[in-house]
Amino acid sequence: MKRFAAFFARALRNPCFAVGLVLVAALLALVVTGLFYTPYPPNRIDRNALAQPPGAAHWFGADNLGRDILSRVMYAGRTAFATGFLSAGISLVIGTLLGLFAGAGAGMGGREDGGVHASADTGGTAKPFFGGPAGFR
Repeated sequence: MKRFAAFFARALRNPCFAVGLVLVAALLALVVTGLFYTPYPPNRIDRNALAQPPGAAHWFGADNLGRDILSRVMYAGRTAFATGFLSAGISLVIGTLLGLFAGAGAGMGGREDGGVHASADTGGTAKPFFGGPAGFR
């Protein structure tokens, strides 16, 4: 636990990390608040607020149909956070299982480790063919 606290204290000294943490925490607080309260129904159309800029009635403004953007962010954030946590969880499980398989195989001859490594390299080189950025790893 001390190592995590030291890492976190060191990370907080990085301004980019600190700003990102504050933004994610604020968005998460907004989404959690949206579970219980939204200023307007997210899909309600208000013809008097078409494309309205941010103001007292609509803190984030209103879109071109008059829907409150704050309410829509609070409502849609559920799906965004759920998708992020679910995909991270699935990646964690798959990566852990592949690591266990490769590690156990390394003690018995090493073919499994080479296979896992080769499939990871293939996946990394195939990104440009599936719409991923070419130089991004």
